[in-house]
Parts: sequence; C-alpha cells; structure tokens
Amino acid sequence: MLTWLTACARKIDDSWSQSESITTLRRVVTGRTGAGKAIIVQNGVSPRVVTTETLPGLALVEVWATDAIPTLPIAPVDLTTTMKSFVPDPGGTRFRIVQFPGASDRAFDQEAFRREYLIKAPGLAEAMERQDSGMHTTDSVDYGVVISGEITLEVDDGATVHLKQGDCVVQNGTRHAWRNNHATPCVMAFVLVGAARENGSRLP
Repeated sequence: MLTWLTACARKIDDSWSQSESITTLRRVVTGRTGAGKAIIVQNGVSPRVVTTETLPGLALVEVWATDAIPTLPIAPVDLTTTMKSFVPDPGGTRFRIVQFPGASDRAFDQEAFRREYLIKAPGLAEAMERQDSGMHTTDSVDYGVVISGEITLEVDDGATVHLKQGDCVVQNGTRHAWRNNHATPCVMAFVLVGAARENGSRLP
C-alpha cells in the first residue's frame, strides 16, 4: 500500500498552492449489490471534514473508517459520519488526509485550539499534550506518506527527520509531532490501525 501511495504522491505536481484546500478532495467508495456485483456506492466529497478557526489552514479529511476486523461484503454504512473517536480501537482503521498549514507569524492560542479540537476531533485531541499541542501519542500503528510539500517529524529528546514528497513514515504508537516550518502547506495521507498495548493497557 505504501508503495502505491508513494507512486501517487510523486505524480502530483510539487507546487500545491497555498490557497488550495484539501477539503473538496474527491472520495470514491466501492461496494456490492445484493447479487454480488461490484458497484460505485459513493463518489464525491467526504461528509466529514475538519477545519479549525484557531489554527487556520489545518484540515482533516476523513476518507474512511472501520471498527474491529471488517467483514466482507462491507455494510452500507459510512462510519466517518458516526465515529466517536478519530483514533480507532484495536483492529479498527482510520484513513485520513491532513493538510498542515505553512509557518505563520500569527499568534497561536494553544488552549483555545485544544478546546476547539476536543469538539471537532475527539480521540485525537485527547492524545495531544497540554504543554505542546503538537506532541501526541495514540494507541495505533500509523502509515503515512507525504503527498505534497515538506514537513519535519519530531520524536523524543528533540530528535527530528525532514520529510519531502513521496517519503513514507511508519509510526509505531510513539510520541511525536509534525512541524511544518515552511511557508507552504504540507499534505499527508494517513492510515491508522488501532493497536493494543502490553498488558491490555490503553493511553489515558
């Protein structure tokens, strides 16, 4: 899957306009009729898109979601509209596209952002640290690929790695943050797979 996503990323024009938003990205979902015939069941904009007033330019497009291990054929239910958490339980998945805004001199109210995010992105917002809202840890294995732009991945002790278009990341339930220090937005695709921690513990 990561190989395919990387190939797609490299076919996209490097210059993703700063004024262009991912909120109208097209989503195509397949399914089956009662007779087992493959059909297109959804073709259009995702019904669940998150943008924030406290951090202009941030956008999350929820492409698809599953709970536990999927059973085929998939039931004709779009869980992105009803899911209560943006982080899946063990065995569940979340597929989303995220646009990280470019660097700005605008004042950032971290507490106001946290309050807004708790309403708009439950589960993910709770994983964010109060001292640094960019740092977070989730009970999931995350597959990510940079679709456009550049970004810095930060982990513990200030260790960082610079990522550019086509680069892939496997995030194994570790503490991390995404830092966009460039003037232009960075767009990434993520698939989160819900995971259980040792001794059955879950992060608070």
